[in-house]
Amino acid sequence: MSRRRSADKSIPISIALPTSLAVRLDQVLSYKQSRSEFIADAIKKKLDEQKAFSFEDIETEALVRYLLTRSLPGNIDSSLRTYWAMITSSNPSEDS
Repeated sequence: MSRRRSADKSIPISIALPTSLAVRLDQVLSYKQSRSEFIADAIKKKLDEQKAFSFEDIETEALVRYLLTRSLPGNIDSSLRTYWAMITSSNPSEDS
């Protein structure tokens, strides 16, 4: 009886790891565990985390505060400071 083939065929790629990282990887894996499977799972997890990220999940105030701490060109920086002043000066109870 032959082995069933995977629907998502693996392709060989070549990567270079620092020796210290390869040693740590080998220390974590048991004799029967696959480096390829471990690395593929780590890559998938990282990509899934990035896909799950959405700017809509971050409050506007937090985004503006983050952008204000970055070094930006003059026009953009002054616009952000203006928006920040508008956000922080508005009182939700007065908007009704």
